[in-house]
Amino acid sequence: MFNYIEKLEFNIILNSIREYCTFFLSKNMALDITPSSDLDEINSLQIETNEARKFLEQDEKFSFSSIKDSKIFSLALPKNEVIKIDDIYQLNKFLKECNYLKRLLKPKKQISLISKYSEKIVELNDLIGLIDLSLK
Repeated sequence: MFNYIEKLEFNIILNSIREYCTFFLSKNMALDITPSSDLDEINSLQIETNEARKFLEQDEKFSFSSIKDSKIFSLALPKNEVIKIDDIYQLNKFLKECNYLKRLLKPKKQISLISKYSEKIVELNDLIGLIDLSLK
């Protein structure tokens, strides 16, 4: 017997969302989205989605598409692991893009709900500077 997720062909929706993701980790996370039955949560997420759409339609663009899959983004990176220079380069690009996104998301009236996510982005400018020096 089919459940409601199968009847709605939710996997097709998730794959469609996945195609819009520019960062490889986001592509993986998109497939883990589950529907909600909480009306307040649904309404809040719908408002956030509309704000995100407005944000993405603005002139300034950002993208994580140039960042390649790398073990440096793994939570299971072994201690004392030797990290390849390309992995460090990918991390540096990611950190710079996060800083740029944080600046774009600074609290704005039109996107007040998604602007709160900028507070969770930690700027690691000292680390970016060290990596830039080591890559020269």
